[in-house]
Amino acid sequence: MTWEIRRTVTHGETVALDIVENGELVAGVTIRGDIAKAERRAALIAAAPELLKFLKANRREHDVVDDCWYSCPKSGECCNDMADPTECLCGADDYNALVDDLIAKAKGE
Repeated sequence: MTWEIRRTVTHGETVALDIVENGELVAGVTIRGDIAKAERRAALIAAAPELLKFLKANRREHDVVDDCWYSCPKSGECCNDMADPTECLCGADDYNALVDDLIAKAKGE
C-alpha cells in the first residue's frame, strides 16, 4: 500500500488534506488550526489499516515454559495446583487489553 497526503485547501486557520492511496482518494481531513497537527492526524488515518494489521498480528499468548510449575495459569499448561487458573500472571491479558484498546481507537470507536 502506498499513500500520500495532499494539501488541497488552506483558508486562514482551516486546513483540508486528502489521503490518497495508490492514486485514489480514500479520505479527507479538515482541521481548524495548526497544519502540522492536521498532517499528523491525516497520517494516522492513512496508516490505520497497517496499524490494525500489525496490532492484530502481535497479540500475546500466555507464557508456557518447560517447567509447567512456572507457566501462566491461564495458559492451561500450568501444573501449580495453588495457582488460580483464571488469573494471568505473565502479563498477556494486560498487554492484549492494551492492544484491544489501540485497535478500538484506530477504528474510531
